[in-house]
Amino acid sequence: LQTVDNNSLLDPCFHQGYQKTINISNIFKTPCTSAKKKQFPFSQLYLKGEGDYQKCRRNIKTLFNKTNCPYSSCSFNGIYLPPLQGDFGAFSAFYFVMNFLNLTNEQSPVALDKVASAIESFCARPWHEVQTAYHQIKEKYLSEYCFSGVYILSLLENGYEFTEENWQRIHFLGKIGNSDAGWTLGYMLNLTNMIPAEEPAVPPLSHGSYVGLMVLCSLVLLSGLVLACLLCHKPKCLQKGIV
Repeated sequence: LQTVDNNSLLDPCFHQGYQKTINISNIFKTPCTSAKKKQFPFSQLYLKGEGDYQKCRRNIKTLFNKTNCPYSSCSFNGIYLPPLQGDFGAFSAFYFVMNFLNLTNEQSPVALDKVASAIESFCARPWHEVQTAYHQIKEKYLSEYCFSGVYILSLLENGYEFTEENWQRIHFLGKIGNSDAGWTLGYMLNLTNMIPAEEPAVPPLSHGSYVGLMVLCSLVLLSGLVLACLLCHKPKCLQKGIV
């Protein structure tokens, strides 16, 4: 974002001519921003679109911190990234955005450079032209397709390191079989993968715990033996009294 004046901002990820008023309080209501709450001398921001794909791409790229990697390869934020093998299914928001941009044809997959070119061309279109061409789509969703397309491309290319060579392994899916492929299905599959294949083995006792347990058992056994000896050798006076 680039500051224009006190409460007006230029955003390259929205179409040129697009304008939106945002309440400052709403910015810090999400989990990702609540800890960064700040005070401003105004209560609203006036957002103005630029439609600049390259600038939007540079801004989004800064979200993926790849400076510190303790492994041989990382995605971002120091998270290990294994070698990309096999095919990948991208659904939910990935599919909806790419389908809107006509980039989900499985019979004739679109190359990575063509995907970038299509997103750049869409972002460059003036807002009034986009509104006219897609009047049936709600403004809230229509206005964010440019940003969403650039974000998805940046995430896959810069975050997960997909290239021209392996881009064709990504399949943007709206359905898996006859079932809708949404975040709920992904969440369920993720939870299923967390269920262990068999009951985990009980971890052995540590050396200190084992020694302490043995001492306790020895004391109990010794106390039992002492008590038994006392019962077997009662004083004679007590035995006569009992008779």
